[in-house]
Amino acid sequence: MAVFGDLFGKKAQKAEVENGLQKVTVTVDGGYKPETIQLAKGVPAEITFDRKDPSGCLAQVKFKAFDILEDLPLGEKTTIRFTPNQAGKFDYSCGMEMIYGHYTVK
Repeated sequence: MAVFGDLFGKKAQKAEVENGLQKVTVTVDGGYKPETIQLAKGVPAEITFDRKDPSGCLAQVKFKAFDILEDLPLGEKTTIRFTPNQAGKFDYSCGMEMIYGHYTVK
């Protein structure tokens, strides 16, 4: 997967497109790694969260823009699916909205 800079100079992990589906894996360990991911507008996305951190705060992930709140079982991978249809920079967070990750849509 290629790495690109985002608007704030941080590295954004670009989702890999395969058979019309963009995929990226985010490790949940003290936060989200990578912190920022880049998605293509209008292409269905699968973001797989691999939770390694036992903190209760990171037990869920929330995508407000898509009304998604998903449990992230410790030691398991959980895949969130949606189609980003609006360009811009967006946030996702833990269920308590204390820890944030970001995604850009171009």
